Amino acid sequence: AHRCAIKGMFPEKYILFGEKVMVAVGRLYEKTHSLPCVVDNLIILDIVNAVKTPLQLKYSCIKQSSWRIAIEVLLAVLSVSLSSITDKDKFSNVWTTLVDTLDSFLFPKVQPPQDRSPEHCVE
Repeated sequence: AHRCAIKGMFPEKYILFGEKVMVAVGRLYEKTHSLPCVVDNLIILDIVNAVKTPLQLKYSCIKQSSWRIAIEVLLAVLSVSLSSITDKDKFSNVWTTLVDTLDSFLFPKVQPPQDRSPEHCVE
């Protein structure tokens, strides 16, 4: 995933597989987020770390759908988790990682291509 900006490094089928897995992990988490083993092992931290790379690379990814799927998964995971978290100190690593992830997503190092107008951004 760290090399998704290098064309030919990962064939299209692996990228598509990774996107499907990302969606499946998000859906599984939505169904199991309240289980004690999921909460105690901070699975949300693993998910935030997993979507961090495509969100950081954003415009550098070969397939633009990768970061879009990653943000959808992140938002879905956060929407089911935030209301059920009671011990906020236990999740301090999650908050730190989440802030870093959102910061690098909202303010990417790589700007969108020059030929991409605002009209192309709307889907």
